Amino acid sequence: MCFHGIRRLDPYFSRLLDFRQESVSPFDRFCRMHRYSFLYTLGLNKPRVSLSLSLWLYFTCISLTVFWISMIIGQLKIHFGFNPLA
Repeated sequence: MCFHGIRRLDPYFSRLLDFRQESVSPFDRFCRMHRYSFLYTLGLNKPRVSLSLSLWLYFTCISLTVFWISMIIGQLKIHFGFNPLA
């Protein structure tokens, strides 16, 4: 969803004067999805968007947070043998 839906968010959040000049590489799109969702959820950049886009940004932020926390826990277990959930 992130790679196809990011183009819907670029008009609201892009730092470029012409949002169509944003990179189409998957890595850049993934980074922009992180930046847009976290900035919107934390209230640092909150343009007026539709309710559906707002819900999508909140859901994306929650999903990314859970993803990165699980990745950190996995790395702690692999590298240090420490599992905070055990």
